[in-house]
Amino acid sequence: MRLTARWFWFDEHGEARRIPARKWQRIMQGDDRMPAFAGQRRTIAQAILNVERREVIEVVQLTGWRHRFDDRGALDRARSEAGMRLTLDTLALGEPWGQLANVRSLAPRIAERRLATEFGVTLTGRQRDAVLQAIWTS
Repeated sequence: MRLTARWFWFDEHGEARRIPARKWQRIMQGDDRMPAFAGQRRTIAQAILNVERREVIEVVQLTGWRHRFDDRGALDRARSEAGMRLTLDTLALGEPWGQLANVRSLAPRIAERRLATEFGVTLTGRQRDAVLQAIWTS
């Protein structure tokens, strides 16, 4: 078994549409864009899946992220990179050395709150259902 990530966007009918991993990677690196998203702020769902022999065993985590796209449909890289830095800053939450000094233990918690507030979005029940349906029927 191994963990893998899949990304989805929502169409005008609320259906979840999968973004191929290579395309999402190119979008995140600034090498590709989504012209349909030009000038918009879109919710992208990230599903962390437990997979065995290319078959989904379980959905480990389902998270909504808010992304901005410029007039050409390219991802706002500066903002995305700021979100990635905050994600890395939250990693110390589970580390024992982060709890020894009060100042150090606060930084990951602050980063986690900022990440959730500035970049995260709570998926609606309909969005969650649409993503789960897309995962289990693919």
